[in-house]
Amino acid sequence: MVTAGYENNGVAEFIENSEQEVFPKDTVTIDMFGNVFYRDYSYSADDNILVLFEKVVIPPEAKIFIVSLINKSLCSKFSYSKQYRMRSFDETKIKLPTKNNKVDFSFMENFILEIQKERIEKLNDYLEEMKFKN
Repeated sequence: MVTAGYENNGVAEFIENSEQEVFPKDTVTIDMFGNVFYRDYSYSADDNILVLFEKVVIPPEAKIFIVSLINKSLCSKFSYSKQYRMRSFDETKIKLPTKNNKVDFSFMENFILEIQKERIEKLNDYLEEMKFKN
């Protein structure tokens, strides 16, 4: 169950409840505090969660890029007394990279893939240095 909060990416508990709506994987959530997460798994969510579905196909890595921009935009602006809701979403603006006057999802995807590649190489180097390889 996804709920409001930054800790554990907003996952409060793992429960099975056939009466709860199940949202598909590959979506983005924003909670009432403005915490934004990409979800690569199916999940249920409480009433304090906005679930975003794309109108065009967006690569998962581009969604991760977009999530980081939204997080930066919303950071520390919301609380119990000032909650992020649908009206807040309608007013949220972020700048996305463009190419030829179109959103450049390919750039965002490649940017995240390159960061992931660098981090994996760094982790593998560390594991090898510490003799944790294999």
